[in-house]
Amino acid sequence: MKINEFKIHKLTLNKILIFSIIIATLGFITDFKNTFKYGGMDLRNRVIGARLLIDGADPYYHKWDETMSERFLDPHDCPLAPVNRVTVPPTVLTLHSIIASLHYKIQRIIWFIFQWVLFLLSLVLFSKSTKLKYKSKLIWIIGLFFISGSYYWRLHVEKGQIYILYVFLITLSFWLSQQNFKTSSFLSGFFIGLTASLRPPVIFMSIPLFIYKKWKLLLGNIIGLMMGLSSSFILGNISVWKKYSSAMQIWGKIHLGIISRRHDGFSQISAEGLDNLTILADIPLHDSSLQYVFKTFLGISLSSNLLIIFLGFSILFFSIFMYNSRNKHVSIGNVFLIGITLVFLCEFFIPAARLSYNDIIWLIPLSLIIINYDLIKLLLNPVSVLLLLSIIFSTSFHLITCHWLISDYAMLLFTISIVLLFLRDTNIFQNNSMIYTDDIKNKPVIATIITIKEIINNMNDQNIECSNYEK
Repeated sequence: MKINEFKIHKLTLNKILIFSIIIATLGFITDFKNTFKYGGMDLRNRVIGARLLIDGADPYYHKWDETMSERFLDPHDCPLAPVNRVTVPPTVLTLHSIIASLHYKIQRIIWFIFQWVLFLLSLVLFSKSTKLKYKSKLIWIIGLFFISGSYYWRLHVEKGQIYILYVFLITLSFWLSQQNFKTSSFLSGFFIGLTASLRPPVIFMSIPLFIYKKWKLLLGNIIGLMMGLSSSFILGNISVWKKYSSAMQIWGKIHLGIISRRHDGFSQISAEGLDNLTILADIPLHDSSLQYVFKTFLGISLSSNLLIIFLGFSILFFSIFMYNSRNKHVSIGNVFLIGITLVFLCEFFIPAARLSYNDIIWLIPLSLIIINYDLIKLLLNPVSVLLLLSIIFSTSFHLITCHWLISDYAMLLFTISIVLLFLRDTNIFQNNSMIYTDDIKNKPVIATIITIKEIINNMNDQNIECSNYEK
């Protein structure tokens, strides 16, 4: 490939990146407007839960009445339901307690900034985890165009959701695992454990750490988990965890339809001087959990116990594959990809709603795949069709019925397939072609017939002068 051709492909990638930045900027402006226009219904219930925990009240079974302060009113809650809308563990409520005393409007602004900062930091850390600049740019394009431009990111920010925090902490953990200072591996595991204390399914990331003998990460994982759980006792005690456990069992029955939860809320819809708390953005919100899909489309009610059993067999299946490859070279990047795939799988099995904003987790496996693998080998594999389907259907929500179902499960199957193919043959997606580094800068390199593979392998922003060479 001649240098002029290389510059053309580099310029094309830069143009796509610029376009992605424009899309992200427009999305940011929309999110900023939505923050003031809508009430952030999911942030509201966590704020109220944190305030109740600070006051020593029950954050999961509390029901507001007119004798109480408006600071504890969630207009979306159902007065007749046995539980309120708080569904996060006490560790998350302890985290929210840091700003819970502020006026809710101020918290909405803080949380809006918080979400976008964590999102951009996640992209920075992932892009810094590869030495190939074209891969860094691809990560930014995936993040800015496909994630921040998506309807589920609009929904995440408008609702005031928290999943981006989990994404950032896992991203930080991965970045730390790539560093060379003395405690980097321990700190990497620490943040996995800390995330698991906030989001319990993340505990499954410890399985590949154990099988592949990443002992420093596993030790940090355990200590991070213990410290995270211990933080919840700053404001509460073991009884709060018991209340959380029983409330989640009730929510499991609500999700299955065993317990009815009418959606009519309190007659008073304004609080703390805000009358927009019940106003919701017109953005599609869907439940892609296995429990909901089986009940809605097949008329089959999967009990919580049955789902847990199926999840257990699935984890066992993956563990057997991992155990059989334990003596092969498995990079830390692949260990993280396997771990996040287990978490991804768990989200579909747990007896609770898996709503559209959960899809922000896609950023992690997609970035890890870009960093770890030869992209041409990956794209030439038939399994890449699943990725294409997921992207197409995730951006066509206004055109196709059940787009979310196809998109979510295509992405799940794509990620699972990639991991299983890797575990069967650890070299299947590895880049055996020449990697351009500073050591070969300004040197002629061997060339082959001009193919797509040659195009991508040369888009690393190195000033390489390439010449034709024999096959």
